[in-house]
Amino acid sequence: MKLFTATKMISALTVSLLIANSAYAAPAKKENPWYIQGNIGVVFETDSSKQSLQDLTALGHEVTSIEVLTPHNSIQLELGYQLTEHFALTVGYIDFGDVEYNVSVNSKYTDDLIKDIAKTGPKYGNGNTFGVVYSYELLPSLVASVDAGVLFLESEYQVTLNLGSNQTPIYYTQTTSESSTEKYGGLGLSYFFDKFEVGGYYRYYDINGVGSQWAGIRLGYHF
Repeated sequence: MKLFTATKMISALTVSLLIANSAYAAPAKKENPWYIQGNIGVVFETDSSKQSLQDLTALGHEVTSIEVLTPHNSIQLELGYQLTEHFALTVGYIDFGDVEYNVSVNSKYTDDLIKDIAKTGPKYGNGNTFGVVYSYELLPSLVASVDAGVLFLESEYQVTLNLGSNQTPIYYTQTTSESSTEKYGGLGLSYFFDKFEVGGYYRYYDINGVGSQWAGIRLGYHF
């Protein structure tokens, strides 16, 4: 999988800040406007199986079983800048981890099967995020936030097809990759102490028109 360089990420954030500073005359009200955040979690709900079943069936394949297994070590890293008391810009990186997609198909279109499986399977991977965050202090040191943005996703997937039988398997493997631009929205709740924060985080991703729900634990540092 491809990883965008840190130079590109910092350059993109710098450009965003220059644009934002021209729109906001007042300086940020936070004492520590820069921050970094790390999240670790899992995709706990996805419509990938349902959508893949519909797509493969529409292509003329008979699906007998389908399963999507998401890992529990998905990570998100973000660098942010607090523009005002409530608004911030972020640039980040996400790695969904390796997702296992198992499907059994009866089909007379064997020549197209591996291409169709690759085309209709779940599109996870890793990539960069660019977003806007709105935060609000519910209680002293307790802050709620909502965010929205875009995800520039790099997906690489390997399709292994058994063209034989369980007794006499004949395996054929093909690796493909693609780039796409996706959307996301999130909710967070954090407790602040000094320059540190800890809390929970939820994010909804729209990947190739398929919804995925992600949840995890957040740790942050403001400087």
